[in-house]
Amino acid sequence: MDLNKLTMKSQAALQEAGRQATARHHQLIEPEHVLVALLADAEGVVFPLLHHVGATPAQLRARVDEALDAMPKVYAQGVEVRISPATAKLLEAAGAEAESLTDEYISTEHLLLAMLVTPGTKAAGILSTRGSRATPRSPRSPMCAGAGASRARPPRTRSSPSRSMDVTSPRPRARASSTR
Repeated sequence: MDLNKLTMKSQAALQEAGRQATARHHQLIEPEHVLVALLADAEGVVFPLLHHVGATPAQLRARVDEALDAMPKVYAQGVEVRISPATAKLLEAAGAEAESLTDEYISTEHLLLAMLVTPGTKAAGILSTRGSRATPRSPRSPMCAGAGASRARPPRTRSSPSRSMDVTSPRPRARASSTR
């Protein structure tokens, strides 16, 4: 996956996930670290999406903290934190979500949607118990409806040749009518 496709907010979330893993003495950045980072940004897009599906971010944060506290810790000098295979799958799924929604970049809402569709992680379990109405693949899904909503853009249309005009050429002059 191309990390240049991540929005600045998504990059910041991954950096925060790495800081969380380091602070908690974890060797790998797990999807739960990413979820904690998404829940740490109260002004981001994730909070309104979670509220929209009836989830309480504070309760989710408490459950994710419990899951992170239960993970094994590594107390050694110079341990470099890396992305886990589960988080790599999460990033790939987020890229697929962005593509399916015809978005060019992977944003935080794509990361959240990917957590819901990536089975086998504690983050997916925590989100599914609190936001069970959210089914990202359904077009009527509240989660899907919110994704991409933060970026308003015009619909993609083709212009017909009769309606297009060359804005680089000088304007044609009106012809004077003769009154003879």
